[in-house]
Amino acid sequence: TGVLAAILVWWPESIYVHYTRANEIWGITPRIDQQVAGALMMVLDMVAALWATTWIALGTLKRTPARQAQAA
Repeated sequence: TGVLAAILVWWPESIYVHYTRANEIWGITPRIDQQVAGALMMVLDMVAALWATTWIALGTLKRTPARQAQAA
């Protein structure tokens, strides 16, 4: 989804034709709407990646030498 988010943010025009024909909703253009959607996707991707990295790092740090010896 990171690639899709980047495409939505940086594409120079609205990708979905349906939205270019629709009236402006909430006073923003279809292109701005597309860029906001892409930015939100990027933020959610970063939060998920940060959570997963933190979970893995904390799991690794919690392992003590005694636990590692028991597991072996």
